[in-house]
Amino acid sequence: MSQSPWAEQILNVLLDRFEGSEAHVRGTPSNRRPQVSLEDKILPGYQSGDADPEVRRRFHQTLEEWQRLGLVELKWMRHEEGNILEKVYLEWQGLDQVYAMCGRQPLSQRADALREELNAWASRLALPWMQEWLWDVRRYVEEKRAIPTALIPEDPDKRAALLRSLAGIADKGEEEMPRRVFSSRYLAHSKEFETVVERRLLGLRRRYGKGHESIEDLDDEALLNQLGITLGEGRISLAGPLTFSLNGSPSINVEWFPHGLAMGSSDVALLDIAAMPVRRVLTIENLTSYRWYLDFEKTSDELVLFLNGFPSHGMRRLLQNLWAFSQSMTHPPCFEHWGDIDFGGLQILNQLRRTVTRSFTPWRMDAALLQRFADDRIPIAAHYRQRLTSLLADPEFQDLYPVIETILRTGGTLEQEALAGRL
Repeated sequence: MSQSPWAEQILNVLLDRFEGSEAHVRGTPSNRRPQVSLEDKILPGYQSGDADPEVRRRFHQTLEEWQRLGLVELKWMRHEEGNILEKVYLEWQGLDQVYAMCGRQPLSQRADALREELNAWASRLALPWMQEWLWDVRRYVEEKRAIPTALIPEDPDKRAALLRSLAGIADKGEEEMPRRVFSSRYLAHSKEFETVVERRLLGLRRRYGKGHESIEDLDDEALLNQLGITLGEGRISLAGPLTFSLNGSPSINVEWFPHGLAMGSSDVALLDIAAMPVRRVLTIENLTSYRWYLDFEKTSDELVLFLNGFPSHGMRRLLQNLWAFSQSMTHPPCFEHWGDIDFGGLQILNQLRRTVTRSFTPWRMDAALLQRFADDRIPIAAHYRQRLTSLLADPEFQDLYPVIETILRTGGTLEQEALAGRL
């Protein structure tokens, strides 16, 4: 390479221009060569004359030598021949040599390498949202012969960490895992997921989590929980007559604990249900409402579980076990959900239906309550209204159309905490 940093900079700018051109996409030269105008914003002080004369001399000398080698063509300003350059053009026949001089691998080669890398990982990225992301990345690579850096890191190490993390999420299935345990298992370092992968992965999950899963309103911790990655050991809180054993332990009856108990999410895999003499299984979205219900409303023949928003992997697994056990009962209990009367609450109910049983029904989430507690309604914004309106086109929400239409008509939602002690 030359002894002129300015000249090196110009070559790299020319390569950048080429890699963003139609000629690069087509893979064939065009009549329009990559070019750069030597304005002060490109080389500060060059055209204004403020630059060091020796810097300018070496710059011109280097470019003139490269022109003789057929790498570039120089266009001097009128009446300033040999003194001030107007433009520098990249010569097509010198393209490979320019890449070598700059120590750059052609973008088309990096894109080809990415395509092969994705092909090797594709079978492990099995979740639908991962497949959707993978399709977008592949399409961009095919159409642009480039790397979509908004979707996948260009840096090979960061890209490998992301791919290993995505594969890990798919591989572990419904297993819940603390963040650092996940990082140690799939990235070989307990903090690499948090420091290298997490922010980009959450961004991708939000981008490719639209539709049924509705994750727009989830904070980072809740979204990680949805992926089965916890910031600590996940907790499942429940109260009521449920008898079970853990990995062959003596029987435990949750009813022994008047205010309920909490178990680790990982305990669910060891849980063996023995009895569930209840008429109803009730899930409650928010902690305040859960505690209020246990203290003042819970009856002895119902099992109540605290969801903490969208159900975690461990909670879904427990509910699936409860539903499966209930199907062997002579008088199986009903499964009901109590959540906020808003977009998020309706989405949580629908996720319970999609992942546990379509038999889940709403409780205290009807249009009449929304109208009765009009003074407690929270006004909705225009973008929120659009999201709610979209649910009216989804048949999965058909039985909820009346409450959705009431929210839209009255212009407000209702949090379940507003009902505590008033029904």
